[in-house]
Amino acid sequence: MQPILLKHVTPTEGSFKVWKNADPYHHNSWHYQSEYEITLIEKGRGTRFVGDHIEQYNDMDLIFLGPNLPHEWRSDLITDTETDKISSSLAIHFNRDFLGSPFYALAESEELNLLFERAKFGIKIKDINTINKVRYLIYKLMEKRNFNRLVIFFNLLNELVKCRDYELLCSEGYASSSFNREFEKINLVNEYVIKNFKNNISLEDIANTIHMTPASFCRYFKRCTYKTFVQYLNEIRVGYAKKLLVEDMLSISQVAFECGFNNLSNFNKHFRRTTEMTPKEYKNKVISKSKIV
Repeated sequence: MQPILLKHVTPTEGSFKVWKNADPYHHNSWHYQSEYEITLIEKGRGTRFVGDHIEQYNDMDLIFLGPNLPHEWRSDLITDTETDKISSSLAIHFNRDFLGSPFYALAESEELNLLFERAKFGIKIKDINTINKVRYLIYKLMEKRNFNRLVIFFNLLNELVKCRDYELLCSEGYASSSFNREFEKINLVNEYVIKNFKNNISLEDIANTIHMTPASFCRYFKRCTYKTFVQYLNEIRVGYAKKLLVEDMLSISQVAFECGFNNLSNFNKHFRRTTEMTPKEYKNKVISKSKIV
């Protein structure tokens, strides 16, 4: 199944769309859009999928996505006793060409062009000062009209341009192939893996989803993503393991099996290869940081 196409910006709404969403459960299905997207999770927790990247998100999670990059935010379910944990997010969608192509040919637009180029991977903003400034400017955008709205929007983009503390999310191979006709099958593979990575996935299973033999699939996947399917699958599993370790609800061995690893030794090996830490070291590091006031 292909990701769903969503359309956000219409001519009657102006150059971009900005809004706030608040629900007990935040979940858009696996989708993409032709616009750029800035999303700030003001309050909430869950799992974020961007291309072939999977990670836990929490309060003040700020992401900038390029066009046609499949993604999904899936918040954790809350109980009847957690009514104060409602999800709240702010979002902006805009088309790059609303200023016209000559604007991007200007020398002054060079850094903005570089920002847009990075957005094809998905950008996670890590600097808390930038996050707070962007949050403030989004609220100002919802108040203003006419030219003042454009001025504030440029100020917001400038904050993203200036930020140097960020992380690119999806892999080079995925970003290069995302929604290119030649590589549409990669999206099918990604969708299947996101739904089934907790279970055993054989090469026969995954190859059958795109009507290939296992040998042909392995060559195709490596050519498109510059990594083997097993590497990719283990990266997805390790990403989910990091979420579970931070939640601190399961033992390390339970996390291993919950993520689809068939034994603890295999889990430790792949976790260390991906993060350069053992699961225990990662868990202790993240938990100790969270206790710092």
